[in-house]
Amino acid sequence: MKFDSLLNSIEKKLSLGVSQTEGLQFICQLLFDRIDHYDWVGYYLHNAEKKELVLKAYVGKPTDHTHIPFGKGICGQVALSNQNFIVDDVNAQDNYIACSLDVKSGKRVLGSGHPAKVDPNYTLYQYLDPAYC
Repeated sequence: MKFDSLLNSIEKKLSLGVSQTEGLQFICQLLFDRIDHYDWVGYYLHNAEKKELVLKAYVGKPTDHTHIPFGKGICGQVALSNQNFIVDDVNAQDNYIACSLDVKSGKRVLGSGHPAKVDPNYTLYQYLDPAYC
């Protein structure tokens, strides 16, 4: 399966002892390059002190949303609740913040905690618990 190959590439890179930033950037680039329908891939990390998500690494068009307060937008909502949230149509959500004006996405999966196997028709947004950061 294509996703098993991606996971193997990620595990191999991370086993080299790369920095967190280098590892996250590698993952973003790999997903961007190898999954055709991904036009933006990024990691927002949890900053408990400031109660916000901070964009740590990404590939795709630049975004103005480098800091997202807990509770704002769908990602901020997931960070605040620490609960899975599946959205069939992000554009139908009142609190959706698009990464760019070009985003015309249909489906998003938001999760918390651990990596998940996801249907390839979905994009995974993962809330990273501070213990994993």
